[in-house]
Amino acid sequence: MKNIKNLFKVVLSLIIVFVIVNLLFVLQRQVHKEIVKESEKSGKSERSEESKGSEESERSEIKEDFLKPKFDMTTSDIKFSFKKSSEVKTKDLKNFKGLKNLDVSSLTSSKSEYGVKMLPQGSISGTAVLQDSQFNEGICISLEKTGYSTYTDERGRYSLQFLPPGNYTLVASMPEYISEKRENITVSTGELKVAEIVLKPNFDVTYPKIIRVKPERNSKNVPVPNSSGISGIEKEIGRTGLCICLDFSKPMNRESVEKNISFEPPLKCTFQWIGNRRVILKTHTSLPIDPLKLNTQYKILFKGEVLSIDGKKMLDTTPIEFTTGGFKVVETNPKNNSNNHAPNNKLFEIFFNSPVDRTIVNNETFIISPNIEGKINFSDTNLNYLSYSSIKNLPSDTKYVITLKKDIKDVYGVSMEEDFNLTFLTAPLKITNVWPKDNDKNVLTSSYPYIFFNATVDRDSFKKAFTISPEIKGDFVWSVDKNGEEYCNFVHSDYFNTNTIYKINISDDVVDVYGKKMQKPYSFSFKTELPRVSYMRPDSGTIDVGTNEEIKLIFNTLMDRQETLKFVSISPQEDVLFHWGSEKNYDILSIEPKHKWKSHSRYTFVVSSKAKDLNGNEMSSEFKGEIFTR
Repeated sequence: MKNIKNLFKVVLSLIIVFVIVNLLFVLQRQVHKEIVKESEKSGKSERSEESKGSEESERSEIKEDFLKPKFDMTTSDIKFSFKKSSEVKTKDLKNFKGLKNLDVSSLTSSKSEYGVKMLPQGSISGTAVLQDSQFNEGICISLEKTGYSTYTDERGRYSLQFLPPGNYTLVASMPEYISEKRENITVSTGELKVAEIVLKPNFDVTYPKIIRVKPERNSKNVPVPNSSGISGIEKEIGRTGLCICLDFSKPMNRESVEKNISFEPPLKCTFQWIGNRRVILKTHTSLPIDPLKLNTQYKILFKGEVLSIDGKKMLDTTPIEFTTGGFKVVETNPKNNSNNHAPNNKLFEIFFNSPVDRTIVNNETFIISPNIEGKINFSDTNLNYLSYSSIKNLPSDTKYVITLKKDIKDVYGVSMEEDFNLTFLTAPLKITNVWPKDNDKNVLTSSYPYIFFNATVDRDSFKKAFTISPEIKGDFVWSVDKNGEEYCNFVHSDYFNTNTIYKINISDDVVDVYGKKMQKPYSFSFKTELPRVSYMRPDSGTIDVGTNEEIKLIFNTLMDRQETLKFVSISPQEDVLFHWGSEKNYDILSIEPKHKWKSHSRYTFVVSSKAKDLNGNEMSSEFKGEIFTR
């Protein structure tokens, strides 16, 4: 009886193990699909945006209690965060759609996060090109009987990543071309490179043919602006342009193409050729004559003979149709959801994809919350632009929402599909710049420190928050620079002491004029220069100095006068009188000739570096200056 019980336990254990293994296998396949989808999105995104307008890709639904998984494509780790701080069982991970390649045996968990190791995986990469073509984007690369696929870039390059080990059949396909297969491709770990694939035409190559159109034929809701995936022309189309790309199977006679292409309704465009097989038709909503219009169906018509270079006529002249997308905001300053907008930046900019009807933009269709006193501005040269300028700096650390109501239209009567909300947060009150910089050395004893802020500061609060050590008396002088930044100069009444470390502290009791407090205290220190002669009067090198004129040496501090005179020399020697004087806390040594300086002579005045100030600091270097008498 005891043996039967033991046997029963063993069988039950095996059943449990079998169920767990199958569960893990299903979980592994689900993970696999999700990462493939991520890879496909990155490969297809350019093509989808260019060819299919604003068609949105499908997104996996995630159980309400979970947040989206965080994929780190550079490692084998994945982390899952949970909304609720509660333990989650391993089986709950099945609620994530598409998780793949999970090694659940290495699952680590806490109350809010799971860490998972990926199983070994590899990738396939290579190039696929069209025969006799320079333009090879959009070739579909797929693995037969799997969900893996991607598209080539302009150079024909592709990469399929995160593949579980196994044997695959790779298929390269393109409309109007004969598909090519590569069988028995064995994937293990790491990257496997496949030899170049060349697709041959599946049409009569005698006559020219349009083999690719961007945006694709019959595309709906084509977004404006749109470069149609042609690299290097994004700046040219700006915020209001649309590029239509036609690729031909043969080199074309450019004049015959440009002369025989027209649009219905009329649309003005310019032609840009890349070689003789690709032409780009550029048009804009901002053109004064026959501009591109939004929410409009267009046809590209071929009315005459379109010829290749060898004189062959294009036989298929089927019109190319597409429909443009709607009126919308394409760019803002500040960026939407930015959280560090400088409070002293008083300008808010909105860019549309078509000239805006100014008569509709007012306080009812352009709303700022909380309210900012200011005005709406337009540009005479940039018709798709408007701005709002605030009269005052904004309060720091404040959330704003600018709402543009959907009633706003472009000049052709197309409205926005929905209200547009621009949300941003102003930065906390902070010091943006100081001088001297922290730990600066050899700072002039006569210089005035300054402190820049990103907002308008309550000056009384700053005065109370400011301390300097060693203490020195001074006043605060406030100014605003050309960029609108407010700054304060600390104008000390006496010179700084030489060879001394000063530290300035500003506590977090500083507030802006709206009462918003500075986020954290700020401090910086600097060391002043050694004693030196700052300058002489007349300036060194001056000619035509009077023979009775007094020469003055101005020091940057109070000197040990008796000792200093031992290190002052004049060449050629003259009988002179020395007079010391002080303004504030620096010395002036006046040198007066007992008789006269000799006419038409050069005199050199030297103060040795051995000269010292009252604190015993030697000069940083020898001073030498000269004059020429009349």
